[in-house]
Amino acid sequence: MISHELRTPLNAINGFSEVIAQELYGPIAEPRYRNYAEDIHASGKHLLHLIEGILNVSRMQQHLVVPKVQPVSARRLVMDIAETAEREALLRGNIFEFQRVDEARLDVDPELFQQATLNVVQNAFQFSPPGGYVGLKALMVPETGQYRIEVTDEGPGIPADKIAQVTEPFYQVEGGLNRRHEGSGIGLYLAKSFIKMHGGDLHLFCPESGGTTVQADIPSHLVCDPLNPPDEACAKEPCAACLKCIRYFARFEYPSANSQKDE
Repeated sequence: MISHELRTPLNAINGFSEVIAQELYGPIAEPRYRNYAEDIHASGKHLLHLIEGILNVSRMQQHLVVPKVQPVSARRLVMDIAETAEREALLRGNIFEFQRVDEARLDVDPELFQQATLNVVQNAFQFSPPGGYVGLKALMVPETGQYRIEVTDEGPGIPADKIAQVTEPFYQVEGGLNRRHEGSGIGLYLAKSFIKMHGGDLHLFCPESGGTTVQADIPSHLVCDPLNPPDEACAKEPCAACLKCIRYFARFEYPSANSQKDE
């Protein structure tokens, strides 16, 4: 109910301000009015994003978010995230590099997995300087069998004594009126919460030279590595990446024998 009451007027504000800013019903004689409409639209979008974040935090703290786990292709999920990140980089004037993606079958909630990764990527863009670099890679960790998402940026970094705090809700490294970056302090909290709901964890590393690397690890029992499949037939249902498992090809690449008979 609260969500509806908040979103409805904000959607109207955002929609009408966009119409005015784009002069869809005719030109505006005074350019400042158009600029004001653009400012209203940008502020409205920011406020809507903030409200959605607060509602998500509330749902998390009340344990109302339940992962809908299903077998998914890691490559497909990460490729979608990379496309979104490339568009974000163009808008912000940053350099985005999609470095690597390993294929694997993940038993995760695809929406929560993508949202967690996007939150980390957007946080990297937010704290990177104009023209700054943001890198993304997704890889198997052979030593542990985990699947890792790693995002690196060239931002100012985080003081060592504050690294643990930045994943707390609404925490800001820079406080008061001297803040140089936007943000609500929600993104990394939600990202870590979504990953931990799958039994994984999220870690931050900040070298003294600057920049930040965020690693989000999915635990090995939710990962099936196609390059190192189990010796026996995969016991997980259904295997979406194990190259020794015929079910992979039957489900994702070719019509099954039963479907051919039906035809």
